[in-house]
Amino acid sequence: MTERRFDPVSEILTVRIPMRFVRHKGSKRIVTPEGAGGEIASKAQPGPDRALLTALAKAWRWQKMLDGGRYGSLADLAAEEKVNPSTFSRYLRLLTLAPDLIAAILNGDAQLDIQRLMEPFPEVWDEQPNAIR
Repeated sequence: MTERRFDPVSEILTVRIPMRFVRHKGSKRIVTPEGAGGEIASKAQPGPDRALLTALAKAWRWQKMLDGGRYGSLADLAAEEKVNPSTFSRYLRLLTLAPDLIAAILNGDAQLDIQRLMEPFPEVWDEQPNAIR
């Protein structure tokens, strides 16, 4: 009996793997069909949501500007920044997020979106996770 060995130089081996690429919050994921072994993460791991990071950065920046004493009111700073006072207040409300939620946002672990955080949420930290998810 002769043993047959695969010779990569003279033979071509084709492997087909059914999958599709899915975009989620700016990253791509490879998804296999159901029953074919589950979901495989692409090399680019999902990172922090840029919209959430930008919103937090604006809120911290604006709070620092208010604390500096140059602006007499929220309305003055909102006018200077050319932002609607209502929108300005919603961004500043992000400063009342629980520290663990802020850490989750910064680490990219939060299952939150900016639209949900622009809606009112409880100021009590223990109540926030259930109210905003």
